[in-house]
Amino acid sequence: MIKSHIISIIYLLTALLIGLFAFLEWSESLDIALHEIYFAVPKGIAWLVLAFCFLIFWAISLTFELNKKPINPYFFGAHYLLTVIGLAVFYFALPQEVSTTPYMEDFSISEEQTEHTINTVDGAPFIVYLIIGAQVIFVLNVLLSLLKARRIRKVQS
Repeated sequence: MIKSHIISIIYLLTALLIGLFAFLEWSESLDIALHEIYFAVPKGIAWLVLAFCFLIFWAISLTFELNKKPINPYFFGAHYLLTVIGLAVFYFALPQEVSTTPYMEDFSISEEQTEHTINTVDGAPFIVYLIIGAQVIFVLNVLLSLLKARRIRKVQS
């Protein structure tokens, strides 16, 4: 069975690795087209936000470890794998363009670009739902671990 300190170490190492990616790709931009909304975010900022999220996961799991409350390792594994797989698919599979010049005033899109974007972005909402679902699993893990710790205390009393 996985000990809670191993879970917190995994979250911390993931946060540090993602934070390293932030500094490696600071000058590149991540262009995301979701339906009719277009986002252009520096990759470094996106990586830092993800590193901060994993630091929050680490802090919560460390709190459970210090209070000697068990965390369900199966929920942890499901949360971690779904989050990492969702982020990897979102990062590598969605269309991205590295822009070295400022955006031009010509915002016209050719028909070929529109067809490519429509075909590759159809799965983006599914990936977003997958990542949100993984966070729901994390919240359920925290709530169930808190309830389990209370039940154990009541039985011991």
